[in-house]
Amino acid sequence: MCISLCINSSACNVEAINTKVYFVQKMITKIVMVVTLIVIYLNVYYSSPPTKCFLPYDRGYCGNNSTRYYYDPEKQKCFPFTYNGFAGNLNRFFTLEDCENFCKI
Repeated sequence: MCISLCINSSACNVEAINTKVYFVQKMITKIVMVVTLIVIYLNVYYSSPPTKCFLPYDRGYCGNNSTRYYYDPEKQKCFPFTYNGFAGNLNRFFTLEDCENFCKI
């Protein structure tokens, strides 16, 4: 959306400009919110092992079963589990090696 500013023009419609400015401000606010959520997600996802690896084991739900691996901080070891395909948490890895490397076993 473009905002055309009228300088020294009698055809300048102040109400139209104010409306466009309002919508641009709303769009900027939404963009800032999305960027903030992305930053929060990346901070959690790529955070240090204590944050991700120490989350409780969670199978999720939905019934789309697949094998994943989680880190058990008490046993200091990664274990396989059946992930149900939806939700759960970030203590979930595709391979045993990924789990061990990320959680630095």
